[in-house]
Amino acid sequence: MAKYFALEAAGKRYLDPEDIIKIIIQNFTNYEFDEETARKEAEERLKFLKDMNADQILIDMYKDAKPVRCLIYNSDKSKHFHFDVSNNQGIMVFPDYDHLEEDGLIDLVQQLAEKIGYQIEIEQGG
Repeated sequence: MAKYFALEAAGKRYLDPEDIIKIIIQNFTNYEFDEETARKEAEERLKFLKDMNADQILIDMYKDAKPVRCLIYNSDKSKHFHFDVSNNQGIMVFPDYDHLEEDGLIDLVQQLAEKIGYQIEIEQGG
């Protein structure tokens, strides 16, 4: 089972996506933002949740979402990790922990967590 980095705000006091984006711009050299991909995937998840008759709380999470995909690259732009920022949500970092370690990106994930003031948690995924 794969392990993933999850970044969570203390007391669930999440930063606004715009604030996280500003922090990335101020603290990282190599980054990219992709609203279109993030919103398309959120719409697909919303449709899936509705089709599966998911709990309303999950549906509400995606209903008015305006996520932004954030990519942070290493110094030579040969490797990156990505995550989506959205209102009132933590951050799930991709790819999985083993790939991040193999690519030498763990320090960048830790730097991100420190700069935005979020705690790092490790989650198990399928």
